[in-house]
Amino acid sequence: VGEDPFDFPTAVPYAPPILLKPSRTEGSEAGLLNATGKRLAADEAEEVSTAQLKRQKTRLAAASRRRVRREEAANTSRFIRPKLIDKYANGATPLETKLESDKLKTSATSYEAIPEHRSQSSRDTFPFISAGKKHSLPSVSPRSPTNKQDSSAKPSPPPTRELSALSGISDLRVRGVLEKLMKDDGFSYKAWDGSNSHPVLDSLKRVVVVLIGKPGGDYDIASERVFKFIQHLGNSEPFTRGETQHLRGKFPAVNAGISLGPGCTFPSRVGVGSHDEMVEKLLNNKDVQRLASHQDAAFKLWHPKLYAHYDQMSVKLRGRIPSLQKNFKRSVFTSMAFNFPPNVRTVQHRDIRNLPYG
Repeated sequence: VGEDPFDFPTAVPYAPPILLKPSRTEGSEAGLLNATGKRLAADEAEEVSTAQLKRQKTRLAAASRRRVRREEAANTSRFIRPKLIDKYANGATPLETKLESDKLKTSATSYEAIPEHRSQSSRDTFPFISAGKKHSLPSVSPRSPTNKQDSSAKPSPPPTRELSALSGISDLRVRGVLEKLMKDDGFSYKAWDGSNSHPVLDSLKRVVVVLIGKPGGDYDIASERVFKFIQHLGNSEPFTRGETQHLRGKFPAVNAGISLGPGCTFPSRVGVGSHDEMVEKLLNNKDVQRLASHQDAAFKLWHPKLYAHYDQMSVKLRGRIPSLQKNFKRSVFTSMAFNFPPNVRTVQHRDIRNLPYG
């Protein structure tokens, strides 16, 4: 090769050089760097936009899946038994409702429609409790089939009696809480004998609360025995500070059942500390089991889809971890709390570990 940089050997074909025109403001070298930088910046911008688009699609897909799960969860408790709800919404009242606590099967319910031309006192029995506007104050005493109620009557305090399972409701009347709720907050009082079941519907005819009727026989006596039994055990049991001052209020409470504690990677039975013997007595008590099975049967009757969801999850969980046992054989709930009298008053709180729609 000679001194001429373009004097190649004859074996190599000659290729003329590519000359870059210098920029008006910069030299040829600066112009080349500028063009290369723009090209690299464009490539990086394209890569960033592609990554952003991919992340956006991922977020949209995740949001769509969450929305579907929320809708499915909501549909498990909405519009359960629509024919039954429509009968209530159109002014029907149950003639007879039987709910057996010792069996999961329940008998059918017959209904009688209330004509619109009936008097207001008759329509007060309509099983639909409304809130949000002020109503006249009906009498607290149970309705008599022959006597009409005075719509201006106010709740009268009940006679003083010993502590029982109904003392909390009686105490609300004594302290005037019911009058304040009806007068200042727009609630209405509906007399209920506690025997027939009544659903409470929202504006979309969805069941939000159900007043569950109690079974016949000696169910009231069994409830009183449970109260006395829990009271007796609570008086003789030492409780720690954390068990008497907690999220739900200032009263002794002990949890029992299956839960997923903080920091745990799998569910297990809740530790009850030194209360093993007491909790075992409570879970094996026949009256306590009767109340639990009645609650289970009522849940299954009024919300069958949500009940089925609970049951499926419970069966799947115990199938993977056979050592986990429920509190009661005839109850779908896997956990519960025993609250000990005499000062059980729950304060406003959030149970963040509970099923949101359950």
